[in-house]
Amino acid sequence: MTDGYDCYQYALAERIKGILKEEFLIQTYQNITQAAQVIEQSIYIYNNEGRT
Repeated sequence: MTDGYDCYQYALAERIKGILKEEFLIQTYQNITQAAQVIEQSIYIYNNEGRT
């Protein structure tokens, strides 16, 4: 759930969740720490390099 029940925030959250499921969580990771690192790196790339 997002802050303030804003439907656009909810849509964005669902889109991000879908991207993570389809593109990054298709692999099997050795542990939760490794999975968290992949997600963190993905978010960093999206925020800093994906918007050119």
